[in-house]
Amino acid sequence: MAASDSSPRTASSADEGADSAAGMAHPTVVPTNFDPEDASERD
Repeated sequence: MAASDSSPRTASSADEGADSAAGMAHPTVVPTNFDPEDASERD
């Protein structure tokens, strides 16, 4: 992956940043959608 890091460098960097930001930026959205109870009620 280190050798291929040259090409997917931007994608890797963006993915890491987005993952961290999304997980911390949407802490309420993640559990809300991941909650099985909420999904059952909505379904």
